[in-house]
Amino acid sequence: MKKYGLFTGFLFFFLISTVLSQNPILVWSDEFSFNGLPDSSKWNYEETAPYKNNEKQSCLRENLNNTRVENGCLVIEAWKESALGANYSSGSLITLNKHHFLYGRIEIRAMVPTGKGTWPAIWLLGTNIDKVG
Repeated sequence: MKKYGLFTGFLFFFLISTVLSQNPILVWSDEFSFNGLPDSSKWNYEETAPYKNNEKQSCLRENLNNTRVENGCLVIEAWKESALGANYSSGSLITLNKHHFLYGRIEIRAMVPTGKGTWPAIWLLGTNIDKVG
């Protein structure tokens, strides 16, 4: 297997506070203070075949090779290998149906790769994404 891409130090930190409050209240965070698979009480795996967005990768479920927590960071790596009919494997995590809020502030700290063939993304989507698209 050849390592193709690497999301190193991919660290999410969510600080959410009510808009009217003078004192922010932390209501959700993930500090990645352990090693292993991401916390399933906070994250869902998005398993995709290569048809999504015409990508040449497939995102795999619960695979430490592609998605893991280590040294205080969420790491998502892409590898040049056959996976679900694609030439590359990767990982994708979502928080759908894990937590929702109406107002607040969100902080995210992330290092993402640059270069030809990479498409790193951090999306903020509503809990009604399945209904409204």
